[in-house]
Amino acid sequence: MNIGIVGNTSKPSALQIIEQFTQVLEKHKVSCIYANDLIDHLHLGPSSKTATLSELGFLCSVVVSFGGDGTFLSTARDIGPSGTPILGVNVGTLGFLTEVVVHELEETVVALIENRFSLSERMVLHVKIGEGDNENSFFALNDVVLDRGSGSRLIDIDTQVNGRFLNSYRADGLIISTPTGSTAYSLSVGGPLVVPDLDAFIISPIFPHSLNVRPIVFA
Repeated sequence: MNIGIVGNTSKPSALQIIEQFTQVLEKHKVSCIYANDLIDHLHLGPSSKTATLSELGFLCSVVVSFGGDGTFLSTARDIGPSGTPILGVNVGTLGFLTEVVVHELEETVVALIENRFSLSERMVLHVKIGEGDNENSFFALNDVVLDRGSGSRLIDIDTQVNGRFLNSYRADGLIISTPTGSTAYSLSVGGPLVVPDLDAFIISPIFPHSLNVRPIVFA
């Protein structure tokens, strides 16, 4: 088993906990691969293995994210194409997505080794921007936001679902959210709470200039 390690390098506490975690892995003779951006922040030995975030998912059985929800979300965005499970260790202020706290590290490693865990499958959004050679592709666990940027005027957004016209929104922007993201930005603009494992998505306008426009949930 290879365990991938990702961490928030701006949090000294996260780096300290990663070092504690790797000591637990060594104790149980489990190998690990570090995300490249940790190289300059940890005391890695010459035999330590590293990889880019996009490679990490394909090389590991599970990727462990040390930080808060922001670290978890950015990890999910990069790991997304591999479909590899992500385990979040909370060392941040928000912990809606992270599953493990620091004092559970050794117990967690043993559970992984012995296959004593369950997977919570979550829907993600696959976003494509542009066409042909100019196309960029992204994965999002929480949401995708189209907004007016630094401008002060409302924008007009023509929206289609499965090629059929839905609405023309005149608003500050539009949020396309997964059920996981229903407790995030979508919630703050009046979107509904959705059970995390539901296969659905939410379209929520941001400050629409209309009295009859509301968030909508789609299969």
